[in-house]
Amino acid sequence: MDGSSINIDLETNDLRAYLINNTIISNTTEGTNANSIGGITISSQDTTQALIASNVFLDNDIHQLNLIGGGYKYLINNNIAGTQIGVKADVLSNNFSTIPIFETGLFNYTPIIGSALIDAGTHPPDSPTNDFEDNWSIIAHDLNGFMRIQGSKVDIGAYESATELVISINGFEKN
Repeated sequence: MDGSSINIDLETNDLRAYLINNTIISNTTEGTNANSIGGITISSQDTTQALIASNVFLDNDIHQLNLIGGGYKYLINNNIAGTQIGVKADVLSNNFSTIPIFETGLFNYTPIIGSALIDAGTHPPDSPTNDFEDNWSIIAHDLNGFMRIQGSKVDIGAYESATELVISINGFEKN
């Protein structure tokens, strides 16, 4: 997504938010409130819950991701490349910070072969054990309309990479 910053306010008890498989790039400053500048701000209160999984955050003004307030926040398998302010998650797992490599072309955010985003995402377990953390799904297709899982796991971001055809040579012929 390109554009201005995004704010998600979870103020009522028991509200839930899922932010899964997004590419959040080049969002610009909006207003003067430090909580609404740049990428994504999620404000949660009391018993609210937010799951942020398999997203790319890159080149957003001021911050990439801003998690504030109470509530319970899960931050799993994200690529957060750049400044983070206020990121206090209750569950942190397999997040990293690298500049992703995408295919060429204007607004083409498909990871190229060899990108750290490929097969680095997460998905819910086959048998959910937790009402919130495990009870979600991955959409069937990416934003290009391709099957969401091309390799062994889902890619991080809104676009799935094409699988690479591997040709194996088992030796050379002798004449």
